[in-house]
Amino acid sequence: MVVNIVEKSSTFLDYTFVCNVSSSTTLTRWTYLSGSNGTSWMSFQNGTCTVSPSDSFLSDSSRYSYTCNSTVYQVTIYHYTSVSWNNRILSCRDALQINGTGSTWMIKIRENGACSYCEPTITFDVMDVNEGDNVTFVCRVTSDVPYVSWNVNFGSNTASMGVQNGQCATSPSLSFLNNTSKYIYACNNTVYQITRLNVQRSEHNDMYMCTSPSQLEGQGTNWIIEVKGNYLNNH
Repeated sequence: MVVNIVEKSSTFLDYTFVCNVSSSTTLTRWTYLSGSNGTSWMSFQNGTCTVSPSDSFLSDSSRYSYTCNSTVYQVTIYHYTSVSWNNRILSCRDALQINGTGSTWMIKIRENGACSYCEPTITFDVMDVNEGDNVTFVCRVTSDVPYVSWNVNFGSNTASMGVQNGQCATSPSLSFLNNTSKYIYACNNTVYQITRLNVQRSEHNDMYMCTSPSQLEGQGTNWIIEVKGNYLNNH
């Protein structure tokens, strides 16, 4: 999956996202950040564009507007605070197909005219899982890398992992990786891996990133969790 980077200044007013879906679809699924943070369904039926449920994020007219017809599904985000938009993810998919086409964007806020990422896209490997399954992320690096950084959903959870005195260790001690009911991990000088145990439906579209010290965010190995059946069964 390719995530399109949208670089905006800290003073941007609004931005419109146009979903890349087939003109034959009548239903799109819009996700804000991840499946656990907000989902709206946009439908074009009988000449009318609507979103549901009524309390979904796209129903907040102070932050979003939307429009759709027989060929276009789009959302406009209104600026409210620059900091709150940085690293936010917006995704849309054709909801009438299990692996429907669509688009995914990440907003990166730049200060003083400097780009924050400076590349147009970040590529994610899609990890298809059933609810309740375990999923393992394997990060391979060169032997001269002293540690890697793990990141979930761009800053909501972060941890460093490295080999110390022949043992695989993580920091800080209270990082998400030390929650043994949810994660197990292992590493040596070239392979760093974590396993998320018992994946839940709410983790649909959660993103994991492994980055070495010499890489910028997004330039390492990246994955996105797709919980099978999540598009159709939740509507």
